[in-house]
Amino acid sequence: MVTSVRRSLCMTILLVTQGPVEFVVADESSALPRSDVTAETFVDDGATSITIPDVEPIPRAVGPHMVLNAIDADGSNWRKIATVPHYPIINSPEVSPDGEWVGVDGWTHDEDLTDAHIVLIHLKTGAIVDLGLGAMPSWSADGKWIAYSRYGRNGEDRGVFVGTIDGTKEARIDEEGWAITWSPDGKRLAYVVRGDLMIVDLATNERHLVFDESPSPFSHIYHNPKWSPDSRRVAFLGVPRGQKEAEVATVSAEKGDPDLQVYGAGSDFNPDIGWSKDDSFLVLPSKAAPGKPGQLWKVSPEGRELFPGQPTDRHNGGNGWTADGKTLYFVSSK
Repeated sequence: MVTSVRRSLCMTILLVTQGPVEFVVADESSALPRSDVTAETFVDDGATSITIPDVEPIPRAVGPHMVLNAIDADGSNWRKIATVPHYPIINSPEVSPDGEWVGVDGWTHDEDLTDAHIVLIHLKTGAIVDLGLGAMPSWSADGKWIAYSRYGRNGEDRGVFVGTIDGTKEARIDEEGWAITWSPDGKRLAYVVRGDLMIVDLATNERHLVFDESPSPFSHIYHNPKWSPDSRRVAFLGVPRGQKEAEVATVSAEKGDPDLQVYGAGSDFNPDIGWSKDDSFLVLPSKAAPGKPGQLWKVSPEGRELFPGQPTDRHNGGNGWTADGKTLYFVSSK
């Protein structure tokens, strides 16, 4: 049975089993203003444990539900993991550094993507945490914070944000930014600013555009860029200036030479990228066509091939690796 309880700010916790559950939250009085973020923002100021009581069941939303799946890196052991009862549409899965949670964005069939909420799925217990409005979650290295984007509907602030997983602290990074992602080492953020990528150093709050020294060669960069496992490069799907077709590319996150590397054509892919732990390939989902489900592809400068072992009768989409590179999580639908 799925139950819920509402806590500080907009956080809702859903539990698939009855009984008390421990969850760590901070004092509401410590909530941050929405402002520039520095290294001091992420200092652990202590937390307390609370017990969440049993509450009334939450109904399951109508319509078909997308499924969170997992598969081993070698293509073996595909398995279905979970659905989110109140959000049948989910996307942009990202695994927490400890491998215990998967963050997604979700909405219902009678909503659109601007209504998306950030949802955390606990893989061992099935507990589900609804963090409120937001999209494309990305975890901090210690698993205590999430970076996300917000569409700005109904008077909400638009832009890119970071917030604690308990919902008590939030800071806006840039109202003009989109599709923010946290580096695996926790030291930097990257997000889209029109046809460029902004890199933020959290220790110094210094910011630079990847193509800062000249106009960006891209007229548009899509959402869901991805950091490399060593936190040195960022992969993305973008449309070069003067062209209509997208390309898969990576750039250096260091200030100076962007070291643009193009992996090849990308217009047949949807923008959600996984980067293999050994740095040998990217994972991208292909667009569906009549009679041809969307599938996950391994993409490298040498070419592309289907990711082995995935279900071929389902549309397989947004994906994210565990920190150890052993498991790929992805969403799918019929």
